[in-house]
Amino acid sequence: MAVTKPATRTCYLHIGTPKAGSTTIQGFLHVYRDALQATGLDLPTFEQEDIFAGGVRISKSLEREKNPSVPKSQAWKWLDGHLAETDGDLCISREAFLAIFTEKKNITFVRRFFAERGVRLKMIAYVRDTAGFYNANYTQQAKRFLTELDFDGWAEKMMGSPLLIHRNARLFRNVLAQEEVEVVVRPLQNLGPKGLIGDFCEQIGRPDFDWSGFDEKPFRNETPGARTMAAALVVARKLREGVEAGKLADLGLYRELGRQFRELTATRGWAEKPFYGPTPEMAKRIEDRFAKSNERLAQRVWGSSWLENVRPSTKERCVYDIEAAPPAERAEIEDVTNEFIDGLIKNVDERRAVLNAPGIRKPGRISAEFP
Repeated sequence: MAVTKPATRTCYLHIGTPKAGSTTIQGFLHVYRDALQATGLDLPTFEQEDIFAGGVRISKSLEREKNPSVPKSQAWKWLDGHLAETDGDLCISREAFLAIFTEKKNITFVRRFFAERGVRLKMIAYVRDTAGFYNANYTQQAKRFLTELDFDGWAEKMMGSPLLIHRNARLFRNVLAQEEVEVVVRPLQNLGPKGLIGDFCEQIGRPDFDWSGFDEKPFRNETPGARTMAAALVVARKLREGVEAGKLADLGLYRELGRQFRELTATRGWAEKPFYGPTPEMAKRIEDRFAKSNERLAQRVWGSSWLENVRPSTKERCVYDIEAAPPAERAEIEDVTNEFIDGLIKNVDERRAVLNAPGIRKPGRISAEFP
């Protein structure tokens, strides 16, 4: 049996939750990596080009791991060697960890891996209001053409889904059951004047770190305007009606093409407020649907109610109803979606020809350009 060593340093493991500032945190770690490392906080990238790719690699590699004493994957082997050569604290951020840890074997491996190497584990997570999470999740799906449903239809479908990502108490069950692991759960919308990054610096033991020059805007997941979102649903429907959806899935272009579609709509000069789907009534239904799960988590980690810590969103609904729009605006949406799809078909066919050429190695993700 492997022996646990006395802990002499800490791994700060940021584990999520999704849609609760994770990309902003990773952007901060990316921008200030050298400055943070100068304070003695190691920020490994696991032989990848940056913090973002490194987090993906170490989390995805967990599926191969069984024995924490003898890791199998290259990423965990690398970390094993790295810990043997260094002696300071370290920080790893990947929002997918929380969902990955719903499989007990994964979190057991991670806990034992660090314990055997004399590293105490502190897990850090941020949570947000469920209606806001739904809006952010829907926005990501729609802007990548992965749903044709309007927000209400999508929310109805998700509220009936067994997916654990919507159930905070179940998501955190294995995390909170770990002995000798410190777990900190923070309410994203109730962090006070220090905000997300100021709070995160406190959690990683750097409360006085100067991050005042950090511009978080490039690292936020953009929320498109309401008309752009409505137009994206039109694109999604047209893709499903044809054969192009299969081509897109095969080539892995959804994320990149979603960005390019938003750039195309921006050239139309649409003055738009950011999309927000829930009505007050729908927001309450969503919050009520998961109230018991949220309350169990809140009582466990804060000893007080969910609503005392996590403020419900008070945003006004901002959607665009194509059917009720003036004829000229409907025609413009039809025009811009057709322009995009015509360019997309030509582009995908050209890319496929290049990828199928002899000797060409297919990349995991391809950057597309309009013809």
